[in-house]
Amino acid sequence: MGEKAYGDMTDTEKRQSYRKSVRLNAKEALKAKEEYDQPLSEAIWEGVDGSQWIIYTARNLDVLRLADSEPSARHLWKEADDWRDAIQGMAFDVMRRDVRERVEELKDKKDKEKLDKEV
Repeated sequence: MGEKAYGDMTDTEKRQSYRKSVRLNAKEALKAKEEYDQPLSEAIWEGVDGSQWIIYTARNLDVLRLADSEPSARHLWKEADDWRDAIQGMAFDVMRRDVRERVEELKDKKDKEKLDKEV
């Protein structure tokens, strides 16, 4: 039995799927930084920009409902051509902030583990 279709998921399942995507994007951004010396902000931007949560309009709305962050970068959606672009801009901003927060949590955890090994 495969993964449940997105339309058949409960809000709890969608939230879990969104958070999993945020975690994976954060890990990939850190990996890009470590392995290729790519700036974190660029790696985060690229990961979020290619996410299914940003590509599909229905999922944009769910990002706004399920995310921990609130939209703040008005320049990403203020001058949008239509409502779809505005929602996509807000969803992108929110997910990017969630991924950045997760990156910081992972960096802090990694730093703590490094310090514990040194002691």
